[in-house]
Amino acid sequence: MNFLEEFQQMAQQHSHKAAVVDYNGTRITSYGELYQLSCRIAARLRRMEEGTLAGRAVLVSMDRRMEYVAAEIGILMAGGAFVPVLPEYPKERLEFIRKDCEALGIIDRQWIADAKTYDAEEFEAVGDRGRALIIYTSGSTGQPKGIAHSMDSFSQGVMRDREALYLDEEDVMAAIAPMSFVAILLE
Repeated sequence: MNFLEEFQQMAQQHSHKAAVVDYNGTRITSYGELYQLSCRIAARLRRMEEGTLAGRAVLVSMDRRMEYVAAEIGILMAGGAFVPVLPEYPKERLEFIRKDCEALGIIDRQWIADAKTYDAEEFEAVGDRGRALIIYTSGSTGQPKGIAHSMDSFSQGVMRDREALYLDEEDVMAAIAPMSFVAILLE
């Protein structure tokens, strides 16, 4: 079972349970709500590309919030690869990353606000493909380098981290790593 299949199962089995708590604990988003927004994002992306994104990269740039998580899941649902970037990155770095990974576009807070108006569509589980996640290095030795992870690699990383920490559906975990860091797999 890949990450998306497992997420869909969690959303169905625990639709009213808290999935993400943000805004310093003042906003709680259920698995069902997160799933619906992710489906809306995927629907908007599919309309942009007239079908699946087939591993196309899409940058995600916003502060830590539920919509960030929904954007990443929505990109995966649409068949794309998400590329986490920080809003405070210099424009030159963002432009380099966008060109390097041939990104379709960037999802930010405004893009998300528009996506909330789309109808949610059920997605079909996407098998392993060339790219599901691209993490860029700091660029300390020159230009940043993109490291691509397939859906299989991404899913295995999530499962491995969960098993190593003995996590189950009753556990709660704080997210503290920068959103552009590979530790987001664990969170």
